[in-house]
Amino acid sequence: MAEGLRLRQPGHRICALSSLTHKRSLTPILQDKSLPFPSLPQESIETMRIRLERSIQVLTLLRAFEARDRNLQEGNLERVNFWSAVNVAVLLLVAVLQVCTLKRFFQDKRPVPM
Repeated sequence: MAEGLRLRQPGHRICALSSLTHKRSLTPILQDKSLPFPSLPQESIETMRIRLERSIQVLTLLRAFEARDRNLQEGNLERVNFWSAVNVAVLLLVAVLQVCTLKRFFQDKRPVPM
């Protein structure tokens, strides 16, 4: 967590839905230690606005991490698929070479006597 921030209560969280991955992530509601609980309605609105902005910043940061991780996973998937295809091609080539080599061992090239 960021310095100077603490959880308001362990059970309170903001739910964010990702439209790309169809995942739900729960983000804790943060409270700035430097902001006291307000006593006037106007202070309450201002405090809520500040907390909402802070929560938006945290959610934006989490979305950036999610996008970075998703791009990394897609890149890794492409590399794994490429090298798997190369591996399968090499295995098939070796199998064909082995069959050809075995056929040559068992071919009789001596002339047949009449």
